[in-house]
Amino acid sequence: MGEIYGYQTDLVDPGFALFVYPLVTMFAWNFLVGIWVQIWGKRDNSWMDVNYGICFIIPNTYIFIARRDQITARMILVTAIVWFWGARLAHHIWARHTREDYRYKKMREDWEAQGTCTYFTKAFGFIYLMQGVFATIVNTSALFVNLYSMPGPDGSRLDLWYTDGIGFAVWLLGFGLEYIADRQLKEHLTKPKPGTGKFIRTGLWRYSRHPNYFGEAVMWWGIYIIACGIDLGWVTFISAAFITFLLRFVSGVPFPEAKYKENPEWKIVCEETNVFCLWFSGMGKDSS
Repeated sequence: MGEIYGYQTDLVDPGFALFVYPLVTMFAWNFLVGIWVQIWGKRDNSWMDVNYGICFIIPNTYIFIARRDQITARMILVTAIVWFWGARLAHHIWARHTREDYRYKKMREDWEAQGTCTYFTKAFGFIYLMQGVFATIVNTSALFVNLYSMPGPDGSRLDLWYTDGIGFAVWLLGFGLEYIADRQLKEHLTKPKPGTGKFIRTGLWRYSRHPNYFGEAVMWWGIYIIACGIDLGWVTFISAAFITFLLRFVSGVPFPEAKYKENPEWKIVCEETNVFCLWFSGMGKDSS
């Protein structure tokens, strides 16, 4: 309640439809993708990784269009960066998708061994439904901005403040880290330099074993800072905290770490390179 930066901070109820319909649309899209994968995609559920960024674009775009008469500069900023990130990530994963990802392959084989009914139940429950749930949690800060940004009492829609500048700068940093790390890895895999070995150890990868994941986490902290420009926006910290936890301990870092743990070359990489955050070369596997 009250005023902040010269604007009324009372959160206006956007209405039940703007809470529910965007998410229903996103979940419906996920299940349509799932049906396509089962019928025409040879049960290659790793296509859902291509769909991941789209899960963020759909609900934010829905709200943005629905509120077209109340659009503010902050809404434009957040929607634009979510679109830019989501579209680039979808294209990046689609371009490198040549076969079923080893993680999804193991899940599929385990579930198929338990019967067709179990396979479909677990595939749609743990992949297509769960990805929607996780994406919604991570998307909290961006959705909050699009739901609650309001024009000022004088009708002004230029609601940007210093938190927006800081947040956008942090987002740019994270996006730059992810983009550069992805480019460096792609070049290493397609045109490996003689004597470099199996694992990339140059560029950003000299300072982190997973700089692309670290960059993605930084991006969502940037969007969270932007959300803090709205009254009660700080409560959406779950967005950035959740994706950071997921990437570091659940769905990002742990898989390649486990896959290569017995590789002698990888053990050397672990001894010399920080696991997640960019840090000085020489930090070992026990660092953060």
